[in-house]
Amino acid sequence: MLQRPAATLVKGQTLTLKDIRIVRLDQAGSLDLRSREIIHPAAEVIDSIDRSIPASDALTSPMMMRNVVPPDEG
Repeated sequence: MLQRPAATLVKGQTLTLKDIRIVRLDQAGSLDLRSREIIHPAAEVIDSIDRSIPASDALTSPMMMRNVVPPDEG
């Protein structure tokens, strides 16, 4: 969930987003769609993307920087 709008969001330019709240849910967690409240997240991190490069965070970087999407996510 974005905490604020993108600093750079222009066609043909690299993406810059700051303070992105990234939450991973498992079977114990839930999301209230009305209030946008996340209950019992499995993991949570505030991350940033600067000129299309994510911060060095183990939770998010491997997924954002991969070159091939696994077949079970297509």
